[in-house]
Amino acid sequence: MSRGLGDVYKRQDEDTFNSALEAVERENRFYRSCSQPPSYGRGFGALERAIADAMSPEMIEKAQNIGGTIRFELYVTKEGTVKEAKILSGISDDVDADLVRAAKSLTGITPGKNNGAPINFVWGTLSLRFKK
Repeated sequence: MSRGLGDVYKRQDEDTFNSALEAVERENRFYRSCSQPPSYGRGFGALERAIADAMSPEMIEKAQNIGGTIRFELYVTKEGTVKEAKILSGISDDVDADLVRAAKSLTGITPGKNNGAPINFVWGTLSLRFKK
């Protein structure tokens, strides 16, 4: 059975679609390693302090009454915004949710880079400790 011209065009359309899909997946991929990791502010702990400062006072108080440590990862886009914060271990659903909200509100993150080009990056594992 021979292949007609329609089959050739169909194959080219599939190849074009698959190439475009691969490009989108690469564009939206979050890397776990890079040549230059993201940064925020000055000094060790600046990011964690900024997240704690952005949390609601009620949730900070509740977290301090419970005590414990929230461990989390941040998904930082190549534009320097937090697309998602993933809780690895938390202390309560509402306190954890407030940390996610606070993290997503951050601005001023310098994105990670590979070969000088900004990339989407998973910044983890970070932690906030609340003393009882």
